[in-house]
Formats: sequence, structure tokens, C-alpha cells
Amino acid sequence: MEPWWTSMLEGEDSGDGHQLDNVTERRRQRVSANPFSGFLLEFLYPSGALALIRQFTSYGLGKWESPASRHDIFSRGKRSYMSSTCRSDVELGSQVSEVVHLESPSDSHHIRTTGNADADQIALSPVAAATSSFPKHTSSLKALHDLLQKPLLASRNNKLWRLYIKCLGLADTDQLALPLLERLSYSRHQRDAERAVQLFHDIPFHKRAAVHYRLVVKAYLSLQDVQQALNCVKESSERGMANSGEHRLLAYAVDKGLWDLGLETWKLHFDETNTSARNHRLWRLARALPNIWGQALTLAKYTKTQFDQIQDTLDSDRALSLLKFIRSLVLGSLLTRHISVKEEEILSLFDALKPLKLRKPAMYNRAIMGLIRSGSDKAAGRLYRHLRGVEHTTPSQKTMHSIFRVFCSFRDVHGMQMLLDDWFRYYQAPSRSAYEMTMAAFAAQGNAQMVDEIFTLFLSRFGRPKTLIPLTSLLSVHARRGDVGETANQFKRIAGGFKLKPDVACWNVLLSAHARQDDVEGVRRCFDEMKGDGIRPDEYTIGTLLGFCANRGDIEGAEDMYRLSEHLELKKTTVMIGSLVLAYINDGQLGRAETLVKKFSTTDLEGPPTRMWNHILTAFASRRDGDGISRTLQRMQLLEVPLDGMTYSALMQFLVNIGQVTAAYRILKEVMPREGIRATAFHYSIIMEGFAKQGDLGAAFGVLQRMTKRNIRPTISTHIVLLKATASADLTEFKARPAEYGSLKLAGAENVLDELLLDADASQMAVNEPIKGIKGQLLPAVYPAAFFDFIIFLYGREGFSEKALDLYDRYLIAAKKENPYPLHTIKLIAALMATHLQGGRYVEVAQYWGLAMKIARRQTARLNLADSSTPNQVPSSRKYLLTTPFRHHAKSLSEQGKIDELITLVEFLNQNGFELENCSWNLSIQLLALNRRTLLAFELCETHLMRNWAGWRLQLREKGMTNRQIKRLPKSPMRPSYTTISHLAEVFLETSHSKRTGSEDAKNLIANLKLKCPKTINAVQNLPGSEIDLGRGISG
Repeated sequence: MEPWWTSMLEGEDSGDGHQLDNVTERRRQRVSANPFSGFLLEFLYPSGALALIRQFTSYGLGKWESPASRHDIFSRGKRSYMSSTCRSDVELGSQVSEVVHLESPSDSHHIRTTGNADADQIALSPVAAATSSFPKHTSSLKALHDLLQKPLLASRNNKLWRLYIKCLGLADTDQLALPLLERLSYSRHQRDAERAVQLFHDIPFHKRAAVHYRLVVKAYLSLQDVQQALNCVKESSERGMANSGEHRLLAYAVDKGLWDLGLETWKLHFDETNTSARNHRLWRLARALPNIWGQALTLAKYTKTQFDQIQDTLDSDRALSLLKFIRSLVLGSLLTRHISVKEEEILSLFDALKPLKLRKPAMYNRAIMGLIRSGSDKAAGRLYRHLRGVEHTTPSQKTMHSIFRVFCSFRDVHGMQMLLDDWFRYYQAPSRSAYEMTMAAFAAQGNAQMVDEIFTLFLSRFGRPKTLIPLTSLLSVHARRGDVGETANQFKRIAGGFKLKPDVACWNVLLSAHARQDDVEGVRRCFDEMKGDGIRPDEYTIGTLLGFCANRGDIEGAEDMYRLSEHLELKKTTVMIGSLVLAYINDGQLGRAETLVKKFSTTDLEGPPTRMWNHILTAFASRRDGDGISRTLQRMQLLEVPLDGMTYSALMQFLVNIGQVTAAYRILKEVMPREGIRATAFHYSIIMEGFAKQGDLGAAFGVLQRMTKRNIRPTISTHIVLLKATASADLTEFKARPAEYGSLKLAGAENVLDELLLDADASQMAVNEPIKGIKGQLLPAVYPAAFFDFIIFLYGREGFSEKALDLYDRYLIAAKKENPYPLHTIKLIAALMATHLQGGRYVEVAQYWGLAMKIARRQTARLNLADSSTPNQVPSSRKYLLTTPFRHHAKSLSEQGKIDELITLVEFLNQNGFELENCSWNLSIQLLALNRRTLLAFELCETHLMRNWAGWRLQLREKGMTNRQIKRLPKSPMRPSYTTISHLAEVFLETSHSKRTGSEDAKNLIANLKLKCPKTINAVQNLPGSEIDLGRGISG
């Protein structure tokens, strides 16, 4: 939305608030009546802007003027003032006239703080007040009284004027002047403007108030009589009146480029004693001009040309006045609290001001702060860099603090370091608060080296810390990296080295370090020590523990933490409730999570509610549930829940999941910028992954280039997606070559890996956003394991185990730089198992399976602070943690003929809370069939894969069912594959042959199969595409 629209809206009469409330209520009723109507399209537009436009068109200038009145009122007549830089009258569009007509008749009774004797008269401006004392004995007066109370309509002005003329000889006619003058001055007709002028001159001089001058100035401008308008402003100024039309005349001069007129008007009413307040009011109409930034640039250039002539013709006093004038314009009409302007426009203006030597730091400070408040952080950063090149201009410490936060939000390490240098440049050294903020910023980035260096500088200047603020940053930088050991060392240093007692914030950081390590025992021990030290848990403590349990799917632990917060009488926060919602989602209870969000949406929670709703959206997105997405967004809209970056990431992920990657990309490129939502590397990684899965690797790399052009720093998410996309491209190219070409070489992926290892470090784990490609993995082990696992897996799967193991050696070298005892992720272990399985190294496969079991036990432990002896149960979200390594181990056991160990392994996993997903069950059944464990294979298939079996799609189609009808049949995530049924069919035929040869065991086995596994037998009998006469075999 353009800034002048906002200014016009701000000028509206506040008396219509109840009408707006009614509109909002009716809108809510329409939404609730039809919650799904047109949402997916409406969502793509800025709802806030649409609401403002609706408010403007329904309750804005239209209630004072007819649509026909909004035209260029300055396009007629002649001008008294000329300028070499002015534009012709015809260049002025209809938008400008709307701005000049901005003040409504109600403006006259908004101005009550002028401090002069006109205030009482101004307060009588409403028609009802002005005519309440009219004598009612005269029919003309009564008719005029009635007509003045009707809505403003230009067609009534002729009758009003006739009635006024008739009433001139009657008493109290002076009271008619103001309401009638309002009507006439706001008409678009020239004759009404002339009548307004005549009416003004009929008012006795001593009775003319500021409001009369203000209205007649408008009338004169409508008549293009600029000189008379200026005379009126001068007259009111000589009488000591303020707000008498000078702001309208000034807006006219700026819009036309009449700088001499503008300068004279400004000099008449600029109050040197109250510069800020008067300057702001003086420019209130000029501020709303749509071309104000361009005109300010024109004025700056005009002033420069005037200065170039100073030695010849220009008076030096006038030159100084011009400088003050342009400074007043910039501060009063441009550098407002919220600045919405294109980057190039504001930078061009400051470039033009530079030769004028307007080095006032206040201009830069206000500009930068206004841009930041408006969300134009990028423009603010560029303007700050512009400021650094201006001599004798020092930014305020407040500005430096604010711009530092901007650089932090962009993860702009270079900018952060530049600000640190500027503290020394402008203020000799950073202040205590600047040091503390700088340490906190680098701690949030996980940059331990910079935090240590800055803390050393802090100690050298201020000595031992007197507060815990800088020490908290020392803790948090290591906690965010997942380095529990170093976090604990810094924690001990607080009391041992600095003689301070850790407060609840320090304990919370230490607790979060254990939580990021996924260390249940460490979290439990830290929490107990915290309470033993007399520290009462706060909302952040409970939020950390709730989040820890939620991420693990530990619903019992999460509910215990919530009950503890109630026991401690802590204020409920959206972080707490959001974590509880996430726990239910990870436990597979999405319905319960949705109910919980609805329940707390109407309660007074601390913090923004968006986070709770985002969890629901993300859950529906992962399930590809479009109805759930639409329903949730409608509820958010009804409750006026603001959307944020994670909301859009959920919507983008949903579109990617259903194959609409281009539509998701449109949200990133068009919708988010329009809504003022800053894109992050995580948003780009979603789109990159989507294109990569579709095989469009060129588009994926194009997304990466777009991200880097916008100076968005890559994160571990984009690194992982980039590696996978590059490796897939390398593999595709290799398979397209002739078989004799040579061994596999994922050259592109390995080059990318080399670059990442040079640039990345453990600070990659400090990001405040999700990380793609690490679901269910041990967080401290993700870096750098996530960079290696996929490439190792591809080499191993394709049979190039030597290259895979070489990469694993490189992983160990890289990992030991961060930790002398490198941790492994389940994904990395699975990749190594696949590699050793291809090479027939079964002992190594078994060893890595044992390591996977050890890690899985750690990752599935529950947080039970009340009773640690309670039997452990695997959280629902981690029941399938071992499925991928299980498949490699199962194949290894089968190839060794150790089928009994495989059967025992499956039973062991089920007894200990782990489950097999569809692929693992199919593989297990196939291996049992291959090893002729026929009855068990059929029983497992019947039990786990045939519950919702509807039949083979081919047979269903032959029965006359359409594809749509087939898709509507109930589906289960567990279903037999064609290969599985083929293996079962083969062993069943063998058993049937044995039966026909007289084998009693075969006869009993077939009887048991028909009795216990009827669905599986039916699937075998109707196996499509089989060349074996299965029906005859079964019947036999």
C-alpha cells in the first residue's frame, strides 16, 4: 500500500469506528457461514491491505465528496508563481487532487489545541452545534437549518445559497457562515468556490477565525488564485493564527514545484520555538502527496543550482532559508515514524542532499529508524552504509543498536563486524550495552570465536562483569552449537571465576544445551540440580522441557511438564501450549492437538498465537491434507491470527508435497514480499528440494542462485538439499553412459562437499529454524554427518564400497575437529551398513547394527522427572527409527542363512516398542518365503499387510470400477507389494506340488494357510500377470 493512502486513512473521522466494527462483524459472519469459500485465492492477496482499501472506499473521502469531485482542481486558470523546475498543470493527475482534498469538513473541529481565541469558534463547526440556536420563526431559516443537516451533496448548494441570501437580513446570520462555507469550499464547481470567497468577505474582519481562513484558502486554490490564497495566509499569520490554510498552500506549492511560493509560505508559519510539532503539522498534506519523494529530489537539485549561482545573483540569506526549507520538508514530510519508499528513491535523495552539506545526523537517524519500523530493513542497511561515507556525520547509538539488529536478522556477519568497528570509529569503544548486545548477536549465530574475542575486549575495558548478562552469552553460544561440555565449563566459571551466582536464565541455557544434545539423563540431572540450588523454574524452563519432550514425541513427559507449570502457577505462554500441541502431533494425535489449539485460542496467553497454529498447518501439510490446511487457515483468519514465515513454509511444503512446486515458488517470489514476510534459507530449501524431486535440477540450482543474489546466507538445510541434488545429477549422468565407461564418480557432489567443509562449522546448528533432511536424527551428530550420509549411501548402493569408505574416513577427520569422539546418525550408520552389505562384510554390518541399537535406545528414552524407574516406552514418533538399518541387517542375516536370528530380531523389536513400516514388513516376509518359512511368512502378511486389502487394481478395473472409485477405497499404509505376493505364490505352488505327491505336512500346511490367511490366499490366487496357473495349484 502506498504511503499516501495510509496518510489519507489517518485523516479519517474517528467517529465511524462503530460502523467499522459492524462491517468486521458482518464479515466474520460471512466467513463462518461459508468457511471454505474462495480461500486459496484470497490467501494469496494481502488481507491487511484489502481491509484498509475496503475501509477507505466505504468510509473515506467518499462520504464527503461524490466520485465526480475527485479530479484535478488545479487544472484551470493561471498561476501567480513560476519556477524553472515546475511542471505544467496538465501533468497533475487525479490522485493529487485527492490529496489536496484530503481535509474533510470535520477537520475544523479536530483542531482544538491551537492555543488561541478561535478554539471556541472552531468547536462550533458541526452543523448541529452551529444551527441549534437558530430562531425557528422564519420559514427560510428553518429550511436552511434542515438542509444543512443533510449529507453533503453538491447539487444542494444552489438551494443553500438561495436560502442564505434570503436570510441575510435576519438575525443570527453570522452563525450560518461556517457550515455553509464548509459546504461551498468542498464543492468541485467553480461557482461554489466563488460563493465561498464572497461568503468569507461577508464575514466581519474581527469574526474571522482560523477555520474560515483555512476554508477560503481551499476555495482560492480551486479557483487557481494562488496570490489571494497567499494573501489570506499572510493575513491570518499577522493576526497570530495557526492552522489557517498554510499546510494546504504548501502542499500545492510542493506538488507544482513552486519553490518560491513554498519558501514564502513556510517562512510565514514556521514556529522556531516548537520545530518538531509545528513542522510535523505543517507538512501533513504534503506528506500524503504520491509524488512527494520525487518532488523532494527536485527541490534538492533546484537548491543546488541556486547555490551554484550564489556569487552572482543569489542572496546568502535566501540560500540559508532554502536550506532550512528543504531540511524542514525532509524531516516533516518524508522522515516520518514509518517510511515506505523504494530503496533507490531514498538513496537518490540523500545523494542529492550530500552536496548541500546537510550533514545533520538527525536526518540519517530518523530515516534509518523509520525504514526499520516499516520493515524496510534492507534499505535501512544500505542507507547506513551511505551514512558511513558522509564526513562529520555520526550515527546515534540508538541507530547503531537498531541497525545492528538488522544485520543480525540477516545473519550478515560482515555487517555485524562492520558495526563493531564503527563503535570504535565513532565512540572510541563500544558501550557496555553495545558489548553485551554484540556478544548476544554472535552467540545467536553460534560464532564462539567472535564471542570469546569480544568478551576479552569487554574484560579489558570494564573488568570483571558485575552482572550475568555477558556471561549468559558465553553460555548460550556453546549451547546453541550443542556443545554440552563447553557450556558446563562456562557455567562453572560463573561462580568459580567471576564470583557470581547463576540465575534462572543461566540454568535455562545449561538445560537447553542438554536438550539440544537429546540427552535425557543430562536434562533430568540438570533440572534436579537447578531445583537443589534453590532456583524456581520459570516459563522458559518449562517451555524448554516441554519442547524437549514434544520433539521426542514423549506425550507423558510433556503432560507432566504442563501439570508442573500449573502447580508452579506460571503464566501460560503460546510456547508452552505450542509444545504440547507438537507433542500430540508427534504422538499421532492430530485431532487432539487441533482441539487444544481451538481451546486456547480464546484465552489470554503470553506471546503470539501463530506458532500453535503453524504446528497444525505443518502436520496437515505433511499428510497432504488440503481440507485440513484450508480449514485451519480459515480459523486463523477468523481469529485474526497473523501469518509469519513458518506459516508460509507450511503452505509451500504442502504444495511441494502434492507436486505443485511452481505454485509454491510463487508464494516465495510474490506473496511473501507483498506481505512483508522475509524469506529465509529454509523457504528456499523447500523449493530446491521440490524441483530436485521432480528431476528439474536446473530449476533447483536456479532457486539457489536467486537466494545468493539476495544475500541470504545458506544454512545446513540448503547445503543438504544442494548435495543431494548434485549427487543425483551426477548419478543420472553416470547411468546414461555406456557400461564400459568406468567406475562411478560423483565429482560434482564431492566438489560441493569440499566447499562446504571449508566454509561450514558447528555454528550451522545454531539456526532458529527447522533443518531439512535430519528427521529423527541425533542433533549433535548432524554436522557434519548430514553432508556425507547420502553420498556414502549412493556409492555403497551402486557397489563402489571403496569410495564410500574413503568418504567415511573423511567424515571422521572432519567430525573430530568438532568432537574427539564423533557421533553417528542413524542415516550415516544405514549408509555404512549398505556399503558393507554390498561388499559381503557381514561382521561389519552386524557391528553397525549394534551401534544403531545403542543410539536408538538413547533417542527413545523418556523424560520422567517424577519416577525414573518407570518402564521405558518408545515414543510414537520414533517407533520407526530403526527401519532402514533393519532392512540392511535383515538382508545380511538372510544371505548368511541365519533366518532364525531374523525371526528373533523381529520379535525383539516388537517387544521393545519399535515397529516396522510397510517396506520392512514386505522385505521380512520376502526373506522368510525365500528361506521357506512358509507358514510364518503367510501369517505375518495376513496380520500386518492385509487388513484393508481391497484387491488388485487390475481386477478392480476389470470389475467396472473407475480410477476415481478405486482411489476412494480405504487405504492403509501397510499393504503387500507385488514382489511379496509373487514370493508367497512361488512357495505356495511348491507346497501344492508336495501335497499332490502325498506329503501330509504339505496337506496340513495348506489347510492351515486357507484357514488362517484367507486374504493372502486370495491375493496369491488373483496375482495379475503370472504365467503360473495359480488357481489350479491352489485348488489342488
